Amino acid sequence: MRLGPSTRAAQEIASIELPIGTYQVDLINGRGRVVRSYQAERLQELELGTLRPGTWTLRARTSESYSVRRFMVIKRGTIMWSQPRTAARN
Repeated sequence: MRLGPSTRAAQEIASIELPIGTYQVDLINGRGRVVRSYQAERLQELELGTLRPGTWTLRARTSESYSVRRFMVIKRGTIMWSQPRTAARN
């Protein structure tokens, strides 16, 4: 999964490229709570400007695995990205 700054002018918008077969994307806060869920077929950009400062996780689910991307909101509009990881479901 690729998640990064959008080519659009708004800094609060992230572009997203999902693995093939992704059916759902979850936005998870630092306490592990799913804050938002998205249907994957319509998700190309993600609005991050309303998120509170802290650590966030984006989880993309396929029928056989999931991909996780963590990022940190330093302050509204300022985001720090982690290295991408993929985990297989047992």
